[in-house]
Amino acid sequence: MMSLVQNEWMKIFRRRGTLVMLILTVVAAIGIGIISQQTTNFLAGDDWKQTVQDEIKDDQKTLNDSKVSDSEKQFAQENIAKNQLALDKNINPYGYTLPQFLNESTFLISFVALFMVVIAATTISSEFSFGSIKLLMIRPFKRYKILTSKLIAIFLTSLVFLAVLLASCFLIGIILFGFETSATIFDMSSASGIKEVSIDGDFFLSYLYGIIDILLVAILAFALATVFKANAIAVGISIFLMLSSNAIDYFLQSKFDWAKYLFFANTSLVGAEDVSFTFIVQIVHIAVFLFAAYFVFSKRDITNG
Repeated sequence: MMSLVQNEWMKIFRRRGTLVMLILTVVAAIGIGIISQQTTNFLAGDDWKQTVQDEIKDDQKTLNDSKVSDSEKQFAQENIAKNQLALDKNINPYGYTLPQFLNESTFLISFVALFMVVIAATTISSEFSFGSIKLLMIRPFKRYKILTSKLIAIFLTSLVFLAVLLASCFLIGIILFGFETSATIFDMSSASGIKEVSIDGDFFLSYLYGIIDILLVAILAFALATVFKANAIAVGISIFLMLSSNAIDYFLQSKFDWAKYLFFANTSLVGAEDVSFTFIVQIVHIAVFLFAAYFVFSKRDITNG
């Protein structure tokens, strides 16, 4: 079994596309870091305190303008209070820290999920398209072991991609924003107007949840590729469901109560209202996808493709 897994692992990383996707993962982390830094510099200018003071003056002019609506005056008043608090607490409202960057960069996990959809679909569909599936069948291994080795290789590849993303974000974050494990930031959504952010369990939990989310869509693509033997169909359907799941879920849940049990409503553990429920539904979907893949693969006549 281990020899099969090793063989599948080597197949995945021998493909030029896998290396390209790993490089793109690093480039994405670098790109988000640079955009965050440049946005911060643009908003704050050379002196953030002077920028905040100028904003306060502009808002005070708005309050004294009789032609301005009540809603605009209320917004200006709130903005003055916010900026004054920033000055009093000596907290740069435009500042950006390593913990902030790491917490906000977790959305790149979805980027990795897209790559894993392609890899998972290609892992099985390429065997059919190149005819190498017949060579696998003549080896002294049960079909379920062959399929299982591919799944294990996909899982290990997912861990590699997530590790590369995590390491890239840490390194880029330290280079661009300095090394701080925690920082006080300005946040009017909190009661005090300030908030403590840190490299804490929530950040690492997002990556742990990300493993399950990635496996969900990767196994879906893998199952579709096994059933249809077509890379394009598997990748196309999987990516479509990933990108449109929120819209479809919103529509279905507005019509039917049972829609909360569907795939569209449970594509991600990150931000889920009920993590336990979403996790259970995801496991059920994964089991269904795997059953379909194993059943079709065990019954398929390989000699005829």
